[in-house]
Amino acid sequence: MEKFSTPGHEQTRSLLLRMGFGPRPGWTWTQNGGRGSTSVVVAPKHVAKVITQWLRVRNDVAHGHTTIHSLAVLTAVRDPNSSEKAKGEERPDAAANRCDRLRRVLPVDRSSHD
Repeated sequence: MEKFSTPGHEQTRSLLLRMGFGPRPGWTWTQNGGRGSTSVVVAPKHVAKVITQWLRVRNDVAHGHTTIHSLAVLTAVRDPNSSEKAKGEERPDAAANRCDRLRRVLPVDRSSHD
């Protein structure tokens, strides 16, 4: 289990394989592109990249780093210009307060974004 203490996508896959579950067939799917775009096929290479990005964030949080790796979804949560306000919609106060707390607690290191 020691080699899983700071996992990557391959270690995660290996652990699941040891338990009899091969995740790769589920790493391909089609989803709506959003905002009027056509459908997009999500491929295993992309899934592996995203898993690795989230595992970096997990590592940063687990080890108490003062900044975390940048992810587009986290940057969007932290950036008031990319929120519903930018679309002209008003967010409820409770949601705005949660986002503000998250921005203060989880500084994003933009230099580490791939």
